Amino acid sequence: MPDPVVDVLALLPVPAATIDTATGCVRWVNDAACELLGRPAAELTSLALPDIVDDAGDGPPDETPRAPSVPAMPLGAADRSYLRPDGTVVRTRTHLVALPEGSASSAIALFVGTSDGTAREADPTSTASTASTAMFESVFESSSTGMQIVSRDGRYERVNDAFTAMVGWSADELVGRHWRSIVREPDTHDADIASVAAALADADRREFDSITHYVRPDRSVMWGSVTVSPLPAATTSSDESPLHLLQVVDVTAEVDALAEVFRVKEELRESEQRYRALMEPAPDAVVRLDRAGRVIDSNNAAQRLFDFATADGGVPLADVLPAPMAERIADLVATIDTGSGCEIGRERIVSDGSEAWYRVRLVPEITDGVVTIHLVLSDITALAQNERRLASIALTDGLTGVCNRVSILDRLGHALDRLGRGRSAGLAVAVLDLDHFKSVNDAFGHAFGDAALRATAERVSASLRDEDSLGRLGGDEFLVVLEDVPSPEIAREVATRVFDAVNPFVVELAGGHGVTMTSSIGLTWVSTNDPVDDVVLAADQALFEAKRRGRGRMWSTTDRPQSSGQVRHRGLSRELMEALKEDQFTLRFQPLVDDRRQVCGVEALLRWEHPERGLLAPDEFIDRLISSGQMGPVGAWVLQRSVGQLAEWDAAGLDGLQMHVNASPSELAHPSFPDHLARAFEAHPVDPGRVNVEVTEQALEGTLVSTSVLRDIASTGTRIVLDDFGTGVSSLTHLRTDPLDGIKIDRSFISGSAPGDIDRRIVTGVIGLAHGIGVDVTAEGVETAEQADWVASTGCERQQGYYFGRPITAEDLFAVATAQRRERSARCERALGV
Repeated sequence: MPDPVVDVLALLPVPAATIDTATGCVRWVNDAACELLGRPAAELTSLALPDIVDDAGDGPPDETPRAPSVPAMPLGAADRSYLRPDGTVVRTRTHLVALPEGSASSAIALFVGTSDGTAREADPTSTASTASTAMFESVFESSSTGMQIVSRDGRYERVNDAFTAMVGWSADELVGRHWRSIVREPDTHDADIASVAAALADADRREFDSITHYVRPDRSVMWGSVTVSPLPAATTSSDESPLHLLQVVDVTAEVDALAEVFRVKEELRESEQRYRALMEPAPDAVVRLDRAGRVIDSNNAAQRLFDFATADGGVPLADVLPAPMAERIADLVATIDTGSGCEIGRERIVSDGSEAWYRVRLVPEITDGVVTIHLVLSDITALAQNERRLASIALTDGLTGVCNRVSILDRLGHALDRLGRGRSAGLAVAVLDLDHFKSVNDAFGHAFGDAALRATAERVSASLRDEDSLGRLGGDEFLVVLEDVPSPEIAREVATRVFDAVNPFVVELAGGHGVTMTSSIGLTWVSTNDPVDDVVLAADQALFEAKRRGRGRMWSTTDRPQSSGQVRHRGLSRELMEALKEDQFTLRFQPLVDDRRQVCGVEALLRWEHPERGLLAPDEFIDRLISSGQMGPVGAWVLQRSVGQLAEWDAAGLDGLQMHVNASPSELAHPSFPDHLARAFEAHPVDPGRVNVEVTEQALEGTLVSTSVLRDIASTGTRIVLDDFGTGVSSLTHLRTDPLDGIKIDRSFISGSAPGDIDRRIVTGVIGLAHGIGVDVTAEGVETAEQADWVASTGCERQQGYYFGRPITAEDLFAVATAQRRERSARCERALGV
C-alpha cells in the first residue's frame, strides 16, 4: 500500500529521510539527502546514520556503551557532522520527528542548515574556537542563518540581515524589543517558551534548541528552529551582563511538509473509520479483494457467513468461498472493467445445513491508482422463497392443490415434446368429470361441492404413479397425464386405477351423513407429438361418449377429434370461462309499455360479444353456462349491471323506469342471491321496488326454489314476477305463491292469437284472476297493432313484444324513451294551448 509520508517527503527540496530510531537504520531517503550526504539511496538504505557520523567533527567520541533501551538516534534536534565517501565532512542540524504508531518507519530525519568544514571552524559556539571578535563580526553579518544577540532579560541587542529578512522586521524595529514580542505564543508550546527563557537566564547553560512560531508585520507566520547558546565574552566588546546568541533557521517548508504528512495520515485514519462505520453494520456481506483475488478485509456479515476472521486478510478467495463460486468470481475480478460494476446473479449457499440465496455483485474502487474490488452479497432468501411460493400459487389450483389449467396443459405439452424426441414410448390422457355435480352442488351448497372436488383430487393423486400428473381444468373437470405408457391396453390398465379411486366414493355432510358420488372418464392414447388441443379434445370426446352411455363409466379412444357438436360444446365451455374475465358479456334491453304505449320499463337480456363469432343470443350458450356452474357469477354481474344502468338513466333524466331481470333456478336456489341483490342496491342509488326478479314456473315446480327463498329476495324490497305464466303443469296453483307481485303471460297465448280464439278468452280470464288477487299483469309476445289494441282493451297494465321494440342497447333505449317523453310533453302543451 502506498506510504503517504514518503509521497510527501519525496516532493520536498529539503534533505529528508525516514529512519528507525532504535537502530538508526535508514529506511528511505530523498534525492536532496543523497546529494547532501554524497551517497546513493541504495547505499544509504543499507547503513545506519551513526555509521557515517564524523565524531571528530562533533567532539570526542563517547566511549560509554549505550544501554539497549537508549535509541541510537534520539528524537529532537542536534548538530551533527557526516562523513562523505570523498573524505569531506558536511555539518548540518538534524531534526528527528516521531511518526505515528503503525508507520513503516519510526521517525523522519530533516537535515537543516548545512555548512562545510571551514564554516564549522568559524562557529562562534565551538568551545575550541580561537576566532577573534573581528572574525565573529564577519560571520555574524554574512551568515545565512538568522542570528540575534539577546540580553539576559530577553531583549534584542543586535540582529543580522538574514534574521530581518526572515521575520520581516527591520533591525531598528527589533533592537530593544523582547524576543517574545514577535512570537505567536498560542501556537508555541508553553514548555518550549519557558525553556528558551530559562536558557537565556542561565549564563552557564550550554546550547538549547526549540521550534518557534514567528509573526511577521503582515501577520504571516514563519516556523524557525531556534538554537540558544551563551556568547563568550571574547567575541563581543560588551562589558554588560552575559549575552546569548540565538540562531534561527527557517523550517517553515519542513514544518508544513510534516503537517501535510500528519494531515494525510489523519485523513486516511478518518476515511478508514468512516469506511468501517458504513461497512460493519451493513446487512450485506462485503469482502474487499485485490486484483489477484486475495482478501484484503471484510465486514462482520461476511465473516459470519464464510466463517473467517479479519486476520485472514491476504488469503486467496478460494480459501473463503465455495470452490465453484470462488472460481467464477476470481475470473471476473481479474478482468472487470474498473468503470462499472458487474452483476454476477444469484448464488445458493448452504451453511450449517440451511439454504440461503444471495444476490452477488462486484463493485470496483480506485484509490490513488490502486484498484480494489468489493464483493457484495445481499441476502435475498426471503425474496427467493416468496417467488417460489408465488410461482407455486400461479401454477396451482387454489381449491384442490393440484396443477391448475395452465400448469397441467404445460406439462402435457412437455410430455408430448418428449414423446416426439423418442424419449417416451407412449402417452395417455384422461379427462375426468364428476357425475351430476351441478345438481348436487345446487342442492347441498358450494361448501359441499368444494369438499367433493378436494376429495376427488386426493383420491386421484393417491392412485397415480410418480411420473404422472393431475390438474383441474375448471369446474368439476380434471385432466390426468399418464407418461411412459407403451400401448392403449396398458393405458387402460393404468387409467382403471384412477377410475376405481373415484367410483364410487362418499363425501361426508355435516351431521355424519354422506353423499355417494361417481365419475366418468374419457381416455385417449397417443404415440406421436400431436397438438395439445387435439389430444385434450380427443379425451373430451371420449368423456362425452362415456356420459352418453350412462355415466359412471370410462371410455377410451385412439381417434383424433372430428368436427362434432360435443367438441364444439367443450370449446364453448372453455370460452365461457374466459368471457366474464375478459368483459365479453353485455346487456340488451327490450322495452315494456304502459296503457298509453309509453316506455315504462325494460327487460335486461344477456348477450355475449364473442371475439370471433360476433354477438351471440342466450340460446347459443345459456344451457352450457348453467351446466358448467358458471351461471352464478354471470348472474351476479347481470344484477350489478342492470341496477347500475337504472342509476345511469336516472342521472341522465330518464327516471322512473322498471327493470326486469331473469334468474335461473340455480341462481335462485343459491343462498347468496339475496346478498347479490343487496350489494347492487348498496352500490347504486336505486329504489329496490323498481327491480323485478322474474321466476319461471318450471323453477317453482322443482324443490330447489322454495317459498322461503322468494321471501328472502322480497325482503330486499325487490318485486317477484312469475314469468312465462301458463306453460307450467299447475299454473293456477302458482298464483297462490307468496310473495308474488306480478305475472307475465307467456307469448304463446298472444303472438299467434286472433279475435274469437280460445287463447284470448284464457288471457282475459287470467288477467281477471290476477287482478282479483292484487297482482299486475304483463302480456308478452305482442307483434301486431291489432294484438296491442286487444290487450289494452283487457285492462292489462303492460305489454311487451316486437311490435313495441326489439332488444336494443342502453343508448338506443334512452333515445327512444326520451323522444317519447318529449313528444308526449309537446302534445300536452298543444292540448293546453301553451
